[in-house]
Amino acid sequence: STTVMRFNAASVPPAWENVGIAGFSAGDAVNHSLSFAPDGTPYVAYQDQSVVNDFRTTVMRYNGMAWENVGIPRFSAGQADYQSLAFAPDGTPYVAYQDQSVANDFRTTVMRYNSTAWENVGISRFSIGQAQYHSLSFAPDGTPYIAHKEVLNGNKTNVMRLIGTAGAPTAVTAL
Repeated sequence: STTVMRFNAASVPPAWENVGIAGFSAGDAVNHSLSFAPDGTPYVAYQDQSVVNDFRTTVMRYNGMAWENVGIPRFSAGQADYQSLAFAPDGTPYVAYQDQSVANDFRTTVMRYNSTAWENVGISRFSIGQAQYHSLSFAPDGTPYIAHKEVLNGNKTNVMRLIGTAGAPTAVTAL
């Protein structure tokens, strides 16, 4: 299960302490990605291995008192792996992952939380082939970039940017 800790240099002696309760995820969780919203709120994305959440992506945030789901848990189309969480300059959380649903063939999908639900950013399964070890980041102009290992391309690193207008990317370009 998931636990987030912070270092408290002011405690005597200085020590690591839990942020909220230890083990707050519904069950076992792997491939965590921790990121902070522009307001400092910690968010964590992970593969939720609890029986009820079926190895799908879940994102949670700490509200100052407890960890809470961001949207619904297990929002990915199918099982998902290699999560990477990042925030757009406007504070919108995005998560990239390997989409293991039958229709998406272990390729990359990026989703964002629109304050009510998770939605695809551009098309799902946009990587050339099976992709692993995602790293999602934003350029200063707000363009999302994704780096990942492209299995069908000799296990080389592939960097892509999502391009589009009005914050709704519709195409992907390999760099």
